[in-house]
Amino acid sequence: MKQKIKRAAAWFGDSSGNVKLSMVIMGAGQFRYGAKGKGVCFFLSEVLMICYMAMRGCRDFAGFFTLGTTRGDAWLGVEGDNSVVMLLMGIFAWIVLAAFVCIYCGNVRDTYRMQKRIEQGRSVLSFREEAAQLLDKKFYVTVLALPVIGVFIFQILPVLFMILIAFTNYGGDIVPPELVDWVGLANFKKLLTLTQFAPTFFKILGWNVVWALVSTALNYFAGLGLALLLNKDCVRGKAIWRAFPVLAYAIPGFITLLAFKFMFSYGGPVNHCGARGQCGRLSGSGCQVDGAPDRTFGQLLDQYTADHAACHRNPVKPGCFLI
Repeated sequence: MKQKIKRAAAWFGDSSGNVKLSMVIMGAGQFRYGAKGKGVCFFLSEVLMICYMAMRGCRDFAGFFTLGTTRGDAWLGVEGDNSVVMLLMGIFAWIVLAAFVCIYCGNVRDTYRMQKRIEQGRSVLSFREEAAQLLDKKFYVTVLALPVIGVFIFQILPVLFMILIAFTNYGGDIVPPELVDWVGLANFKKLLTLTQFAPTFFKILGWNVVWALVSTALNYFAGLGLALLLNKDCVRGKAIWRAFPVLAYAIPGFITLLAFKFMFSYGGPVNHCGARGQCGRLSGSGCQVDGAPDRTFGQLLDQYTADHAACHRNPVKPGCFLI
């Protein structure tokens, strides 16, 4: 820790006045070194951050810690605070702040790099040259910028929200318009101490741990073994075998979910055959009627398709369950 402080102090002493100026006014150092286009971008970033904090950011940070102070009342016409929304916007405010800190550090580092280029007798890159690098040497930045923003908004934000909601008293009767409050580790203490919850919690936790370990190890070692096997000369039809793992990506999980939704929907084949009294119990191969041989799901699907078409021709027919 002391070494880091010494290095930071040495770096600060070695930096020029333009670098120190950029620490206060973002983009000012770039202006002084002639990179006006980049200086405008950094300066606008600071202005936008100040506007965000003034218009909403400070309120979102305060709402993150308080989760609301005014309870809604429909009879009195009081809208009140929505604790869930305030928690969500508070997390978003922290993400915005983290992004701004990264931009701020990049601003200072960029000014320091300009200082070193000038000390070495090299010219400072213009804004057009910097932009051209985003399509050449730094093309990865251009390609990954939008996906990274999407990951933060659509993946990291919901995950953080679900984690933090576990540290509140949200649930049961305490839902908006009721105010939600932070309770710390009280929920986890209840899970570990209450006899009706503890066994279930540990079972679920155990299954999750086992699933994480086994699935990770199986995917890694099975994939590595399959790759080594397919690399051997004695294996024939390598192109065909290599095509099978791609099917998991060629057939999205969304399509599989739609198929199961159709099968088990209100008017789907499974419920349809059960509603008509044709299925006594489900067996591994399909639907079995007591005292009758098994009927595969393929046969049931064919019958369902025929019945479905008949119902479309005669919707008032008894036993029709149109989707």
